[in-house]
Amino acid sequence: YFSNYGGVSVDLSAPGDSIKSYVPGTNANVFVTQSGTSMATPYVSGTLALMWSHIIESSNEDVSGLELKDLLFENLRSHISSSAMGEGNKLVTGSRLNVGDALIAADLKASAP
Repeated sequence: YFSNYGGVSVDLSAPGDSIKSYVPGTNANVFVTQSGTSMATPYVSGTLALMWSHIIESSNEDVSGLELKDLLFENLRSHISSSAMGEGNKLVTGSRLNVGDALIAADLKASAP
């Protein structure tokens, strides 16, 4: 279990266990398997960046960070079981990131009149 969980402080979960990651300062071809919140954070920030770029490219309209967050939260997936989060599913939303759903929502927002 990782350090970042809490029913009032952590909004969602993202993949963070056994993630292949490049290690700075080593050969360019060296990747290691790591786990932790530092491995999950890029999934969420990367998803938001992709959502933003889909909206900007398709609609040529800007979107605020709060609008992106709301759109992301509207398209989370509920955990299949509470055991997926360990002790009592301690998240504000009780949900996990779903990149595919988030990008579909961004595309729908961009194509809306």
